[in-house]
Parts: sequence; structure tokens; C-alpha cells
Amino acid sequence: MKMFSMGLLLIVGVLGITFYAYAEVSRPLRTAKVTVGKTVFTAEVADTYISRARGLSGHAPLAPKHGMLFIFQSPSAGAFWMQGMTFPIDFIWIKKGMVMGVTENAQPMSITGYHLYYPPIAIDRVLEVSAGSVKKFGIKIGDKVQ
Repeated sequence: MKMFSMGLLLIVGVLGITFYAYAEVSRPLRTAKVTVGKTVFTAEVADTYISRARGLSGHAPLAPKHGMLFIFQSPSAGAFWMQGMTFPIDFIWIKKGMVMGVTENAQPMSITGYHLYYPPIAIDRVLEVSAGSVKKFGIKIGDKVQ
């Protein structure tokens, strides 16, 4: 009987975790206005492990002045990759409300593999925007981010 109870508990736990993960992945992300220099972007906010892992995978191309803001609890220098994406982007690497670096025209995964994109230092935010936005809006290192 004890084995049955443990098995049932395990099944209920797995189902609960699966339901939570599905609910987290399928819910729409909240949006926020993010000002970089003088440009205001509307960004979907990825502030949970699951939303950051999903990122822009399977997402339609970004409209002008739209993006995704990744928020980390503590500074991170982890790699970004573009699995499941079909369009290029610019990365704006942010720490303590300031642009610390940019990566322009990052390409999505191809049949031959993928690229890893790293921030120049540990950052606490990343704003992903349409490729060409950094140049178009004159975004540079040292710009203030709100």
C-alpha cells in the first residue's frame, strides 16, 4: 500500500508540474515601456525562468519599436541563442539602467547550427529588438535605460 501511495504522489506531482509549465508557457507576457536613450519601446517582459528560456522562439517578427525585455534577479553573463527564431535581432545589454553593449544583426539558428551571443559583462537586463534598431535609433553604450 505504501508503494501505491508513493506512486500516486509521484504521478500527481508530475501532473502538477506539467500543468504549471504548460500554463506558464501559454500565458501572454505582460508588456512594459522601455526607454533607451530617447527611443521608447514596447516590450514583452520575460522575468521567469520559463519565459526567459522560451524568449522569442516561435514569435512573429517584431514590429518597429517593439521587443522583449529579459529581467534577471542577479547579474548574469550567460549566453543567448536563437533556437526556434526566424528573424534577426539586435541585443541591447543593460546593467543598472545603462546600455553596457550592443550586438547587432544577430542571426537565428540555421540548418548548420546556431551561434551563442554573450553580453560584454554580467548584465541584469537584455532588450531584444528588430535587427537594425540599434543603428536606426542611434543606441549606444552609455545610453540611459528606464
